[in-house]
Amino acid sequence: MRSISTISTRHARYRKTQFEDIRHKLRAALCEEPPPCLLAAASRFGYAPRYLRRQFPKICQAIVNRCAQFRKKRSLERKKHATTTIRRLAVDLHAKGTYPTVRQLRKASNGPTGLEPSELCALLRDVKRELGLPKSD
Repeated sequence: MRSISTISTRHARYRKTQFEDIRHKLRAALCEEPPPCLLAAASRFGYAPRYLRRQFPKICQAIVNRCAQFRKKRSLERKKHATTTIRRLAVDLHAKGTYPTVRQLRKASNGPTGLEPSELCALLRDVKRELGLPKSD
């Protein structure tokens, strides 16, 4: 029969190994593409995000920051693509003899434009100015 101290020593070693394993998994998550959010990483590893934040605050903050930067970059890329598409649609409408309006652009885009209404109006105003069109809608 094993003594209690041998069992507790073995258990302590096991817990330390588990703890280091979590640290390695979190560091690996920092290198993933696309970067996971902390909630996704935590659930994949079988731990609560709150526990991970308490035990590994720096690594968890790095995961949160990297994910936020990725999402922001992706959002900016989508807006840039939407701006290019809407600009092209407005020029195409004008080339076909149709005065480009917000309604015409929405109709021509066959769905959401990917821009907020204020962004769409500002872009359309710029395109009309570039084309030398009058300001009336």
